[in-house]
Amino acid sequence: MVVNSKAYRYATWCIQNGNNKVPIYVKKQAKDWIDIVDGNHPEAYIDDEAFEKIESLLHLMIHPDLRCTMDEGLEDYAWLLIVAALCTKLRNSQNLDIRYYTTVVLEISRKNFKTFNAAVIFILLLLTDQQFSRFFSVAPDLKLSSELKVALKK
Repeated sequence: MVVNSKAYRYATWCIQNGNNKVPIYVKKQAKDWIDIVDGNHPEAYIDDEAFEKIESLLHLMIHPDLRCTMDEGLEDYAWLLIVAALCTKLRNSQNLDIRYYTTVVLEISRKNFKTFNAAVIFILLLLTDQQFSRFFSVAPDLKLSSELKVALKK
């Protein structure tokens, strides 16, 4: 259940009054996502089946640096990023399985696990998305773009 997840706990921590550690745009996105989880959004919902699948896959994966399961080793913000991106779906009359968020942007300072988190998301997408799907990561140059390949191999 998403309400009991690290993602939800982190989102609620983000929007607490007096929390100056989180930028305003993150607070706004966290509040919007909490509304989705709580069922108060007209266009989006949380796919509990997708969440269980992601949670199970993260439990199977081993964190390459910490040597624990990925569900234990991931930072809380990464949980929110992954669950929001992969488990938030668009409400539609045809009951099509369409993700609500089509673009994910992670703006954190350099050397703060951006490439690692991108690699985790790519692995999860490779395991859960439709066959022959295509995924893209954007970087300013080839060297930085190649870092994702290194992280995936790790």
